Amino acid sequence: MHQRRPGLSPGTSLILPGNVVDYVVAFDDFASAISVPAPSLMASPLIGLPLPPAGWSPRDFAPELIWHPMAWLPERLKRPLTNGDDVEPDNGWVLRVGLELQESGLYDQVSGSWFDVLTHLGIDPANADDAHRLSSWLAGGPDRRLDEFDLDELIFVEDAPEWSLEAAISSLEPLEVVARTKAARQLLAMCNETLTGDGVEPAEQAEMVGMMLTLGVWATCGDEALGARIEQVRERLDAYAGGLSDAGSPVFALSAIFADMVDAGEPIENDLLAQFERVRRQTGLSEFAAS
Repeated sequence: MHQRRPGLSPGTSLILPGNVVDYVVAFDDFASAISVPAPSLMASPLIGLPLPPAGWSPRDFAPELIWHPMAWLPERLKRPLTNGDDVEPDNGWVLRVGLELQESGLYDQVSGSWFDVLTHLGIDPANADDAHRLSSWLAGGPDRRLDEFDLDELIFVEDAPEWSLEAAISSLEPLEVVARTKAARQLLAMCNETLTGDGVEPAEQAEMVGMMLTLGVWATCGDEALGARIEQVRERLDAYAGGLSDAGSPVFALSAIFADMVDAGEPIENDLLAQFERVRRQTGLSEFAAS
């Protein structure tokens, strides 16, 4: 039996994760474990974990995370695809990776756990000999099994080699709208809670607003117009000297942006999820419990 390690909360889909705060925690944990600055990671509301920097190989990862499937992404999943001058959108790449990891069972939605690649390779870091073997390999030494292992041994579908690309192309646009709406709905509630200011210290208010600005840009799924509006609020806040819950606070403008995002997506959210469900059935994907 292959060992699995804890990941996200049990029942959490890797695709369209349901809770913004849980995502922040998962992002921070992953960024800390991977030992790279957070801006170097690829974050998207379409998937419950950030992706490592494009092109990374297992030797780029912190030893403590070398068991994770993200450390062993095959070449076709390590970076956005290119075709001449055309480059796959970042969210398309993110969605492709998420689909492959969840559909293959490397990430298990029921338990929220991850497949342990090192156990699959017969390596136990708690064993002194295995730990030395792994340390030597990470330092550049040869190891036939580690050198030759390809995650596609576990996830590549020979009968449908481009299934995840086809699914991502078909479902990217509707899922971006759904992800934007889901995130904005939660951010709007957080924003309104901050504006009331009940029992919240000014320093804590400022920290929450800073987090909402960052998450707001993340939640736009790359929509430049929405991102620009949020950055304008950030600039206004930098020059604002009043209380964050005062009538003239720029936080009201941030709340209005999140409300606009919700209003734009809610009327079509269920239809778009149904559209993804049709893509799921056509592609043979398992059912996602996108909460």
